[in-house]
Amino acid sequence: MRLVLDCNVVIAAGVTEGTCRKVVSEAVRHHAILLSDEILGEYRSVAT
Repeated sequence: MRLVLDCNVVIAAGVTEGTCRKVVSEAVRHHAILLSDEILGEYRSVAT
């Protein structure tokens, strides 16, 4: 399965324990994560 993770989910997984962290952890272990320049740009923008 290929997944695109919403920026809010990724950021929440990085800053708090809970459902978002579990979802991201499972996704990374078991699926191919798709990224684009636009998605990475949004992650960077929100993280800073």
